[in-house]
Amino acid sequence: QNITFTLSQVRNLAGGQTGPFSLFALLTDAVSLVETNPTVPAVNLTIGSLADATVTPALLGSATRTTFFVQVSVSNTLQANGNVIVKFPAGFLLNDGGQTQVTGASFVVFAVETPTPATILTSNAQTREVIVSLGGAADEFLGAFNLVRFTLTNIRNMVARPPVGSASGTGETSGTFLVSTSLASLALVETFTVPGVVITPNVLVTYPVGLARVVV
Repeated sequence: QNITFTLSQVRNLAGGQTGPFSLFALLTDAVSLVETNPTVPAVNLTIGSLADATVTPALLGSATRTTFFVQVSVSNTLQANGNVIVKFPAGFLLNDGGQTQVTGASFVVFAVETPTPATILTSNAQTREVIVSLGGAADEFLGAFNLVRFTLTNIRNMVARPPVGSASGTGETSGTFLVSTSLASLALVETFTVPGVVITPNVLVTYPVGLARVVV
């Protein structure tokens, strides 16, 4: 005889394989075991899309060392001790002049902003990927449209190469940024592709020095 029922108030934490489930049938004393199936097949959970994300440089100059402000809007859920992963486009350099650091991290829940002790888990210059550990409690969760905010330091912009013959001050649009959230285990939860930013070439300035001119 088949028995069917539905369990409510269960939260899926991340995408990917869940691992096997276990079922146990007990007598009315809730202790005596009748039957068991410890290897009910796993299910594949879909990696979701973040509601929104932005990656904004403080300075837009070509090859300029700057900071980046990152804001993530959760779509479904994120465990507060999870991570935010930011992958920069080609041409950007992490750990420029020192290790890339995270500052000013906070959660925004129902318009209330609360600091969180975020740290850099890894900052890989070759893959251009930063993983920020958010530092919240494992039993706390961010829900739909809650925000994560922080600033990343010591990042050098790409070298802008606008088309030959373009007007002075014309910039070059970078590639896209990829922002993802994950559990502390690095199992992916949600992702979002952020449009590139326009990086502008630096302008040479001339200064008269006696009868000569110096170009800086």
